[in-house]
Amino acid sequence: MPNKNFLSAFLFSLFVLLVSLWPKEQLPPGPEGSDKLVHLVLYFILYYLWAKVVHTYGSLLTALVVFGTGIEFLQEWLPVNRTFDIWDVVFNVLGLGLGYGYIKFREKVPGSDKNA
Repeated sequence: MPNKNFLSAFLFSLFVLLVSLWPKEQLPPGPEGSDKLVHLVLYFILYYLWAKVVHTYGSLLTALVVFGTGIEFLQEWLPVNRTFDIWDVVFNVLGLGLGYGYIKFREKVPGSDKNA
């Protein structure tokens, strides 16, 4: 049985994949540009969850950049009425970078629970 950290990271990754490939017209509307904030937050959480499983942070960062960019290409190629958007990739990377920074910051804080 996989540990709970792996299961959480895996299920959240699956959620990100599914929501990213869901047909655009079936998603709830939001203010113009709000999807970029959603990308940033989702990828921050994604990095945080996987960092609790995989402790080679640079490799994790690379893998998640490839994951997010791959999803953007799938949006272009699959019939889901979505297109590749370089700004989505930029905000994915920003979210990942913030997640990386947060993890590194927590490692330096005396007494912080690194598993929380």
